[in-house]
Amino acid sequence: MRLAIVCGAYPPEGGGGIETYTRDLAEALVAAGHEVVVLSRSNGEDRYEELAGVEVHRYRMRELPKGERFLPGLWWSRFLAGEIDRLHREKPITAVEFANWEGTGFWYARRPASRRLPVVTRLHTPFLETLELKPQLRRQPGSRFTCWLERKAVLAADRLICSTRGHTKMMAGVYGFDPERVRILPLGTSLPTEAEVAAIPPRDPAAPVRVLYVSRLEVRKGALTFLDAVPGAVSEIPNLEFLVAGKDRPEGPGGQLFADYFRTAYGPFADHVKFLGFVPDDELRRLYQQCDIFAVPSNYESFGLVFLEAMAWGKPVIGCRAGGMPEVIADGETGFLLEPGDVPGLGATIARLCRDEPLRQRLGQAARQRAVTLFDRSRMAANMVALLTEMVR
Repeated sequence: MRLAIVCGAYPPEGGGGIETYTRDLAEALVAAGHEVVVLSRSNGEDRYEELAGVEVHRYRMRELPKGERFLPGLWWSRFLAGEIDRLHREKPITAVEFANWEGTGFWYARRPASRRLPVVTRLHTPFLETLELKPQLRRQPGSRFTCWLERKAVLAADRLICSTRGHTKMMAGVYGFDPERVRILPLGTSLPTEAEVAAIPPRDPAAPVRVLYVSRLEVRKGALTFLDAVPGAVSEIPNLEFLVAGKDRPEGPGGQLFADYFRTAYGPFADHVKFLGFVPDDELRRLYQQCDIFAVPSNYESFGLVFLEAMAWGKPVIGCRAGGMPEVIADGETGFLLEPGDVPGLGATIARLCRDEPLRQRLGQAARQRAVTLFDRSRMAANMVALLTEMVR
């Protein structure tokens, strides 16, 4: 089987959830004996490379001259359709997977089925959510078109897949399709081995308890809730350190960077928080190993891949009862779920876990087992192969 996957960027370029998912799926399919060709944007000029057996074609952005302001993404979608045709002529492709984001599959999927390959679209975050986070974008001429393009591309796909039931329900409302059309295929990740987990050095009892946040710093990701919970938790557990890994942005209160907001609002607690910015994969791996608690109190997650990454290292996790998080985190078994925006609850939960090391260990062990049992990327790849086999039968 030979699958083409279209994505916005492909690692090591780009570092978001869609990019991580694409890499994990592609590498797992190759490991299972299949072929994968990726079409993605380039940070520079067009180029080809092979990474871990995955054929990666990177392209500079194609834009409609003088038209991007009103019809953003249309020319790029058309270009990608032509490249899929070209690659298929060179070596036959079984099917094509698009992400819903910005409707890149529009030009290809809109063709009659007899003139294209089977199309699968995975439902990630919709562009509409960006407009909710950044109301100023609603005034831009192309925003409504992007939402239209995205919806049309999704509805034209032969199969829709989603990582959780919770996100499926939300997306059905956004795009107006029957949720029964969607196949639930949970995400997976590359799991550290048992030996790697066992090799994590024992915790120094004198060291501060480390709470790790990994995500972009924005309100939707719970950055404000996380930072506002620091004073309450530290007041109960002084020997506490918060590590914030993710790109900061001026979307905090008053348009401040979140780091500046915290230092201004909670200056006496500044020494307890380290803002690390964007961190590369090797450093992120070390942070997962060294943290004691993982917390990202997002207002919404379609799945929450970062929780899975922390669980794979045997860490208890804290998320929220929103979107797909309840399908990843088993509340009270692998971590805890709170209501979005519950600052006192987050502080109290962190303090509880700090006081009770046996509880942290028990939750962490269960989290590791849940990751191994349900969310290994080889399982994700096998699910995809089964779906594609049905489609081309």
